[in-house]
Amino acid sequence: MSEENVEVHDFDIPDAGVYHGHEGFLAWLKGWGEGWDSWHIEDLAFRAAGDDQVIAVFRMVAKGGHSDQKLALEAVGLSA
Repeated sequence: MSEENVEVHDFDIPDAGVYHGHEGFLAWLKGWGEGWDSWHIEDLAFRAAGDDQVIAVFRMVAKGGHSDQKLALEAVGLSA
């Protein structure tokens, strides 16, 4: 699991916002995943960003739970 001070800033989904700590991260993950039949991460890469930060670049691929619509979203995460 990630650091306790993890924050997720997500404004791509309805009713999203900023989530704090492990509980916030798990709540965000649950909320994001509820609308999908399945989802996974592809092409995960880590890049150094200064002395004590890492950027994660990845693609989230999902299939709609009711529509079978497929989505591919390029995303970035920053550890601070």
